[in-house]
Amino acid sequence: MAVLTERASSFKIENAIDAVVLTSSDTDGSTIDTQEFNTVFFAVNVGANGGTLDGSNYVEFTLQDSSDGSTWADVDDSTEAGGTTISGTGVWATVDAGGEAESTYKIAYTGTERYVRLQADITGTISLPVGAVAVLGDGLCPQS
Repeated sequence: MAVLTERASSFKIENAIDAVVLTSSDTDGSTIDTQEFNTVFFAVNVGANGGTLDGSNYVEFTLQDSSDGSTWADVDDSTEAGGTTISGTGVWATVDAGGEAESTYKIAYTGTERYVRLQADITGTISLPVGAVAVLGDGLCPQS
């Protein structure tokens, strides 16, 4: 049992985007402090589409990092991120069709900046429930 307890203490879970129905306003996720951790794994849960998703009405999920938690830059493929391809503007997942709702989208960050966050950039008007968590791991020291 001690091994499991030690292992569990090397992870931390935080809300990355509080559960919300996205409509027409962009949403900045919570600031995630990566201090004492080497990797952040994000999982975005997208619920059932309540509106129209198409080329004019969609959401793009962006990964951003920061050295100070206030000035943000989009992460691109030159930054250590995994699980999917990231565009030059930080976009790593686009939900623009009904069949892409009711899914989980994942990405990992192993870059060098202390702070990271997700951002939901909306084009048009949608009605899409989402929520996201960040799982911090590979801890450099245990969390109390």
